[in-house]
Amino acid sequence: MPTVRFRITASEDDTQDVIHHVENVDEDIERVEEVNDVMQHSGWGDSSSAGLSDDYGPGLHCVEVEAPNDDIAELVRVAAEERAYRLGAVIEFVDRF
Repeated sequence: MPTVRFRITASEDDTQDVIHHVENVDEDIERVEEVNDVMQHSGWGDSSSAGLSDDYGPGLHCVEVEAPNDDIAELVRVAAEERAYRLGAVIEFVDRF
């Protein structure tokens, strides 16, 4: 079962919009879930944003989608990318978190 993973930089409302849009791609989608990104909380000391508040501007959200097959997984990618584009959000597809 293919798993589509992506990060989206957007408001909570826009992220939920993308999630709901992806859920409606196909009735056989097993799971669509926002997950915690381990790298987001790693506390890199050399980061230019180290110590800065992360509540300013859009947030980073990590989402996993379990699709029944590769064709549906591709439909999920296309749907998520198109919705994010329309909302002005930034989306990045990743192999793993």
